[in-house]
Amino acid sequence: CYITGDHPYLILENSDVRDRSNQSKSGFKFKNLEDIDVLKAKWKHASCINPGDYAVTPINSIEEKPEYLTKEHARLLGYYGAEGSFIRNKKKEIRGFTLSVNKKDQAVYDIFNLHKKLKFKNKPIVREHYKSDNAAIIEVHDTELAEFCNKNIGSLAKKKRLSLEVMQWPKEYQLEFLGAYLSGDGFFDTAKSAAGIATANEQLANQLVYMLARNGIPAPVFKLEHKGGRNS
Repeated sequence: CYITGDHPYLILENSDVRDRSNQSKSGFKFKNLEDIDVLKAKWKHASCINPGDYAVTPINSIEEKPEYLTKEHARLLGYYGAEGSFIRNKKKEIRGFTLSVNKKDQAVYDIFNLHKKLKFKNKPIVREHYKSDNAAIIEVHDTELAEFCNKNIGSLAKKKRLSLEVMQWPKEYQLEFLGAYLSGDGFFDTAKSAAGIATANEQLANQLVYMLARNGIPAPVFKLEHKGGRNS
């Protein structure tokens, strides 16, 4: 959408959010959330906002836990959200799902624990990926759990969206979801003491940033544009 120069935003300046005494290779590190004074936020016209400033947005603090929900459900949804696609029959009906993972991913080991806790209809199948010696395919043939995933995040990498229900889960369940999602689509930078998530799904990325903020974790977003070519 187009924003006019006189559109007002509630803004925290970069120096209010970044610690000028703590610099890494990537720039000044974030202050601890408890050290960020939100009362310093000022209303600014869009034309007066400086690069690197931060817009303040309200966070929905409502928490609702469905009766069925367990931490195992949350982790399963995280694995599926990052790496999953549905198994369908000839009528295109959902009958289960697969996870395409690295053989060292947490999901390869955790899926059997989830199998016991959530009582899968069938034992999960783990097999080598036909395209890579370092990858594996996990098959879960359980219609009920697949429908749970479909209801709460949907399908297709660029079309997955978290449901309102998931966005309002209590924090401990959201953290289970985020941890599992990060193990699939995430990466770790030990030099920066940071973790990140890579996704081509912009709306899902915004939902993840919002969820992280609900849990007290600041997460800036960087957009990468790949040039076309053989290796893109």
